Amino acid sequence: MNFKITIVVLLAVLACCNASVQSSKDLGDFLLGVVEGLEFTVSSHAKTCIQDTTHTIDDFKSAYESIDHGMDAKSAHDILDGMKDFGKALVEVPIIYEECGVTKFVSEIKSLASKLEEGDAGVIEVIIKELVNIFHHSHDLTDYFKDAIADEKKGSYTSFGINVGKIVGILLKD
Repeated sequence: MNFKITIVVLLAVLACCNASVQSSKDLGDFLLGVVEGLEFTVSSHAKTCIQDTTHTIDDFKSAYESIDHGMDAKSAHDILDGMKDFGKALVEVPIIYEECGVTKFVSEIKSLASKLEEGDAGVIEVIIKELVNIFHHSHDLTDYFKDAIADEKKGSYTSFGINVGKIVGILLKD
């Protein structure tokens, strides 16, 4: 009996650890996608370092699931809550980039993450009529968000990152 319990516990631990390792790999793919979406390059050493991150993608997934829910429910409040969650997740990006020797856009991403996390009204405008539209200074970001959400749902984390990188790039332009 104790042997069976031990095996069940070991299998549970292995499943948990494997999910965490996969989530870290997914974040590495996502972060390299963000680099591509922002249209800059990093060294092969930095790429390897980013791929080897031990951080997880869970906060980004949660943020985009909240934004998706808000878009489906046509709720500006839920979308803006998702944007705050996105800001909280985005805080980790400059930390990981700096750990890997990437300096480009680090201070700008830190500032943007802080503004999103605080719910700064000047960053994102959500307009809900028959459709949901998300704007930043007249730039329509809706399709990028929809594409990012679709990529996240498919588990296509590099493409998810590319779309998020495009969003971040537009948000960094004032």
